[in-house]
Amino acid sequence: MHSASEAAQSTIISPHVRGVETETFLILSKISEEKEFLKTILEKYNVKNPGAIEKMIEQGKIDEHPAYEDYLSALSYEQNINDHRHLSTYPGHMHIGKEENVVEDSVTKIDNTTEENVKGVLEFVRSKLK
Repeated sequence: MHSASEAAQSTIISPHVRGVETETFLILSKISEEKEFLKTILEKYNVKNPGAIEKMIEQGKIDEHPAYEDYLSALSYEQNINDHRHLSTYPGHMHIGKEENVVEDSVTKIDNTTEENVKGVLEFVRSKLK
């Protein structure tokens, strides 16, 4: 049986925990979806990368429309997929101070329980408020 204090803490943390889990799921889903979109476009032109579509357009091998739109979409998908791959915590990352300042997520860990990760986030926020 949980004490009233423990139940209150669980109730307070749960919406945040669901938010963190949902955000992680959405990021992974978005990456997976964009990989599928990229694959579909590349297969349409039988190429390995978006640059090959652009080259085919330049050489007159395919019509500019809709190929150029497909090229831009494929390029965008590829960039989104690879955006933060250089981070050891990919796809986990943090924006510190500015949107452009992307760093490895040193706060949450994949092997931690949800509660441990929430505590880590709260400790991180507390340290920034000091």
